[in-house]
Amino acid sequence: RSRVFTHRSLYGRSTTLFRDPDDDPYPPDNERLEFLGDSILSTVACILLHERYPRYRVGPASKVRALVICNANLATICRHYKMQGELRGAPTQKLTLQKSDQVQADLFESYIGGVYLDRGFEETKQWLYDVLDPFVKAAFEVVKREHLLNRRSPPPYSAEEGELTDQDRARSPTDDDAGSKVDPGTLAYFNQICAQNKHKVEWIITDAPGSKSTPLWKVDLKVDGKVIGTGVAPGKKGAKILAAKQALPVVDPKQG
Repeated sequence: RSRVFTHRSLYGRSTTLFRDPDDDPYPPDNERLEFLGDSILSTVACILLHERYPRYRVGPASKVRALVICNANLATICRHYKMQGELRGAPTQKLTLQKSDQVQADLFESYIGGVYLDRGFEETKQWLYDVLDPFVKAAFEVVKREHLLNRRSPPPYSAEEGELTDQDRARSPTDDDAGSKVDPGTLAYFNQICAQNKHKVEWIITDAPGSKSTPLWKVDLKVDGKVIGTGVAPGKKGAKILAAKQALPVVDPKQG
């Protein structure tokens, strides 16, 4: 239990060693437990999705899993159990660490590692099933909705005015949906990559110049404190997709 709640800053152990010395094989902090818990969490999430949605394809299932085990959700679970209050760290950093979403997510993963070592895989799996269940349901609805939106055809535009007609506007997507057809799957894939690499993501949404009939939204995408993507579209989600498309080569070099 002491290791689960001990941040590496408390002892300041070197991070450049290849392995721990023979006379000190078990580090006093929770980094190795976090590493173990992260793998168990991902495995259990896969098993849960396979059992609950056996007919769904790998693509949608991967998106659901990424949303379920993202840092924001793990930090929420950590706060629900009030784990952050038990965290031990360097006295000068303790309050900052306890309020950090990243540290809270890592702490929950280390707790999973501790439960596994203490209770075994089956008991850990059943506990995580109960914990993850509401997040799985919510993520499934998000991915399903995004998939359905991607299959819609874009609303027609008036050839003369270059704007939506009243009839078209009545059946056009809602504000949050408008523009989401741009590059289907980009936003979910971007979120998945950031979740896997534990990047801190921030979306800054503001109004952009546009016509009265077609207002525009501007989204600046910050990753780890730096703006790496900007998108402008008739809907907030469309602007987010454009910003994610611009930022994707930065967080995933394979897309460059």
